[in-house]
Amino acid sequence: MKQIKSLFLILLGNILLAAGVSLFLIPCGFVSGGATGMGIIAEHFLGIPISLAVLTFNAFFFLTGLLFLGKRFAATTLMSTFFYPFCLEVFSRMAEPATLTEDTLLAALYAGLLCGVGLGLVFKEGASTGGTDIPVMILHRKKGFSLETGLYISDGLVILGQVFLVRPMEILYGLLIMILSSFVIGRIEFIGNSQFQLLIISPSYEQIREKLLHSLDMGVTLLNIENGLKATPSQAVLTVIPRRKLNEITNLIQEIDPAAFITIHEIKEVKGRGFSLAREYAEKENLSSQKTN
Repeated sequence: MKQIKSLFLILLGNILLAAGVSLFLIPCGFVSGGATGMGIIAEHFLGIPISLAVLTFNAFFFLTGLLFLGKRFAATTLMSTFFYPFCLEVFSRMAEPATLTEDTLLAALYAGLLCGVGLGLVFKEGASTGGTDIPVMILHRKKGFSLETGLYISDGLVILGQVFLVRPMEILYGLLIMILSSFVIGRIEFIGNSQFQLLIISPSYEQIREKLLHSLDMGVTLLNIENGLKATPSQAVLTVIPRRKLNEITNLIQEIDPAAFITIHEIKEVKGRGFSLAREYAEKENLSSQKTN
C-alpha cells in the first residue's frame, strides 16, 4: 500500500505540473525554468515541439540520475521521464483554442501554485520529474544542498536563456512563478512531518510531566533551569507533539497552572523514537543493548 500511495502521488504531481505549464504558463508566453524552459528554447530555435524536446532532455538527465542516485531513484524518475511529456502533450492540446483566463497575473499565480504542488509531491516521494531537477537532487543527496536554492539557481540559468525571446513583462512573470513554486515546494515537502516543540516553565512541572507521560502518552524531557529573579533552581518540561494535539495539550497545561510560561515552536521534521522510529522497536533495541552490556 505504501508503494501504491507513493506511485499515485508521483503521477498526481506530474499531472499537476503539466497542467500548470500547459494551461497557464505556455499559453501566456511566460518564461519557464527546468526542462520545460529548455524545451521552449529548443522550439524557438529548432522548431521542435516542446513535448518532444522535454522528452529528449529528460532522457539525458535520467541517465545522469541513474549513474549518481541509484536504481530506486531511477525507477521512480523513469515513470516521470515519459509520463510528464505525455501529460504535457495532452494538456497542450486542451489549451490550443484559448487560455483559461486572460488575466496574466491570475495565470501566473495558478502556474506557480500548480507547478509548486506538483513538484513538491514528486520530491516528497524521493523522485523527480526529470530534467534539471535531477542535478539539483544529486547535489541535495550528495552534498546536502538545499532543494529550494538549487531550483532557484537552475531555473534562473534556464530563464536567462530566454531573455531575448520574450518581452520583459513575461520575464518578470516567469520569475514570479519560479519564486512562488519554489516556496510551495518547500512547504509541501514537510506536510505531515511538522511538529510543535513546547517548553513549559511552571512550579507545577511534576504534575504537567505526569499528565503528558501517562494521560497523553507523550515523550517528555526535564531541563534543569534557574529562576532569573530569585536564582532558585527548578525544572522545565520539554516535549514535542503532533499538530493535532496542540490545543488539547496547551489547554491541559493551563488547567494545571493558568500562569504557566509556554513557548511554542514549529519544527519541520523530527527523527527518532516515537516519530521516525517506532517506540516498540526502540524499546527492544534499548533492552537488547542493556543485556549485551
